[in-house]
This record gives sequence, C-alpha cells and structure tokens, in this order.
Amino acid sequence: MPTASRTSGDTPFAEPPTVRAEAGLLQTTLRVDWLEVGGARYRTYNGAFVGPTLRFAPGDRVQALLDNALPEPHGSHGGA
Repeated sequence: MPTASRTSGDTPFAEPPTVRAEAGLLQTTLRVDWLEVGGARYRTYNGAFVGPTLRFAPGDRVQALLDNALPEPHGSHGGA
C-alpha cells in the first residue's frame, strides 16, 4: 500500500509504486504522456508525476518497454 510523507508544503507526497525483479528478471512498461492541470502541462509516467521505483539486483535482466504517447518526437534525454 502506498505511503505518504510530508514535503515542504501541505500536500503529501505519495510514494510511487515499486516494480521488483522476479527470478532475476524485471519486466515493466512505462507509458509517457502529458497531463494538463490548472493550465500547466506535465509529463507523466503511467499516469503519475513520478515513475515507478525499479528494484533489481546486480546480474538481473531488465526488460522495459517505453510507450511514448507524447505527440512530438523525443529522444531518451527529453530533447527533440
């Protein structure tokens, strides 16, 4: 269950979900999209402002699918 801790303001920070490797393999999909809130546009990961925490050990394999739902082309570093 997610927990919350206080930040410098009054809004609690919800801990992001954790994705863990199982049997030496971490598999996940990250959907990157925009969300508009109060006239500002924010990049989200799986519908949240903070992407999941990935937990794996040295030697584990990682299979990550990036589902880029952004309307403009972006590289892995966010540039055009």
